[in-house]
Amino acid sequence: MEVEPSVRLEVLDWGGKGSPVILIPGLGMTAHSFDAFAVKLSSAHHVYGITPRGIGNSSTPAPTATNYTAARLGADVVAVMAYLKIPKAVLIGHSFGGEELSAVGTAHPEMVSGLIYLDAAYGYAFYDPRVGNLEIDVRDVRDELATIDPGKLPLDKRDQLRELLSQLPRLTKDLESLLKQMNDNPPPSDDPSKLPPPQLAAMLTGQQKFTKMTVPVLAIFAYRHQLPGEGMLQDEQQRKAAGRDAVFTEEHAEALKAVVPSAHIARMPNADHFVFNSNESEVLREVDEFIDGLPR
Repeated sequence: MEVEPSVRLEVLDWGGKGSPVILIPGLGMTAHSFDAFAVKLSSAHHVYGITPRGIGNSSTPAPTATNYTAARLGADVVAVMAYLKIPKAVLIGHSFGGEELSAVGTAHPEMVSGLIYLDAAYGYAFYDPRVGNLEIDVRDVRDELATIDPGKLPLDKRDQLRELLSQLPRLTKDLESLLKQMNDNPPPSDDPSKLPPPQLAAMLTGQQKFTKMTVPVLAIFAYRHQLPGEGMLQDEQQRKAAGRDAVFTEEHAEALKAVVPSAHIARMPNADHFVFNSNESEVLREVDEFIDGLPR
């Protein structure tokens, strides 16, 4: 489906009866990542999926400053809904797809019955300054640094310096968290082929601060302490990494509650990031109960 001149998106229709549901995949994934889950979901809902621009069979426009922003990706979802003549739908996003949910829910709440975040309600979807988000915070500090250029007005830069100083502790926390994550894994080699494609890098830099939501929200968080079949984590480094992951996940669950007090939060133990596969029956139950309870 064409969403703007020369940009066409792959849209899947798994059929089904009932209210419309639109699935949005995570970063770098196509709508086919939901194939098995969507079939189960279609027993009670009419299920669609969208492969974002830059991925799979969808068009890949140039990675400019505007082609892959959160607002642009959200506008693509709105354009598909208009094409399909869907006035209102439940949007379900996995991982980075949560950004698109928040973009649509913020800009067009009248088109959203509810938003369901599948391990997707992190900093790219809901921003709480107490938790922060590395890409957003780096951009803010970079922009603030530009304002203290001695060749630019105003000459009195005290306000800019105060704002910059207020941002630095948050950036420091982001960097410390990233370093801990890196220390949990062996150092990567400097292989250019390991760099993300330019369009994915553009998506990451195009993130936006979403700080409120007026539509119903269900957020499912995956707690990966112990995956099924793996037994207890015997390695000390693994145990520490699992503990940090639990803290990270809980921080974002609490941050979401602070930003959207009405949000329903479901914590899934023994899950992995693809929680709709690892804990399919539990996720389907949560999704059905949430949708059944939405205003008609």
